[in-house]
Amino acid sequence: METLVNKFAIKRITKTTDEAYITALKIYNETTPNSIKTDTNEITFWLDKKDPNNSFDLLLFVLYLDDKIIGFAMMSYIKRTRIVVIDYIALYNNFRINTIYFPYISLLQNYLYENNFDISYIVNEISNKDNGENIDKESRLLKKIFCLEGFARIEAKYFTPPLGTKNHESSFEAFLYIKTNDELKNISKSSYIDIVKSIYYDYFLIWYEATILDTVKFNDYKQKLDSYYDNILDSINDLQLFDVKYSHCPIINNSVTEETTHGVLPTSQKHKNIHKKIIFCIILLACPVLIIWLYQFILELIGIQISSVSSIIGSFLGAMITTLSAIFIVRNKL
Repeated sequence: METLVNKFAIKRITKTTDEAYITALKIYNETTPNSIKTDTNEITFWLDKKDPNNSFDLLLFVLYLDDKIIGFAMMSYIKRTRIVVIDYIALYNNFRINTIYFPYISLLQNYLYENNFDISYIVNEISNKDNGENIDKESRLLKKIFCLEGFARIEAKYFTPPLGTKNHESSFEAFLYIKTNDELKNISKSSYIDIVKSIYYDYFLIWYEATILDTVKFNDYKQKLDSYYDNILDSINDLQLFDVKYSHCPIINNSVTEETTHGVLPTSQKHKNIHKKIIFCIILLACPVLIIWLYQFILELIGIQISSVSSIIGSFLGAMITTLSAIFIVRNKL
């Protein structure tokens, strides 16, 4: 019986010339909704910008399934507050099912811990546009996935920062989903403000300071960012604690627009070890030669010419090869 197996793997990309990066970025570009898509030229720019003094580290990954590229992931580590922002997990549409997202989210987190990132929180922005009635497909999906991965919603107002000056649909009301090494019940106002400020000014502002080359446009961008930040501060002015609720991560949504994300994981047949087959064939071919040589040696010792018993030896060797071949074929069918 053949063994069914899937191998999940991620590889961090460190240079823009990597062919795997180009393939993965194409998947991101084709599958990510425009309202939440960062310009690929900007991503490539920051991948090339290897400055240890940056306020954040950009972490880009190629996602593999059975050694084939099926997706792209992007995270950012904000150094001042030790926050990891999960920006994107983009997969080909036929792989957008729960059982595929879970291994990649786990591998991405493992990468952080294996490489000794000092992390206070892992966060993700989930759209709440029009009170949750008009959210993009990524937010609908990740809202369920991150729930099962132990993320919880901070019950406080939040706006996604605009993605540059041209994507006018990219800023909307949202919630921050958060994960830490403990189960939070609430978070203080000062901590929440620090998280928001870090995302806005240590990450987005720095990102667009380098990629918006027009000074006037950049000033306009900063003013918009400031207005969203002030709006958040005004909305939480009288509060000192915010609930962190895991119950607001709906696993099942009855909305007819909900994307189906359950399904069977595509599997691959694990081929038999080719090396074993090669070795078996070599043995099968070599054995008759060795046996004939051994017979000839023994027969010469006792004074018998091998030609006089060649028909007997030939029949024996034929039967032996047939038997071994039959055993090999049967075992490979099991």
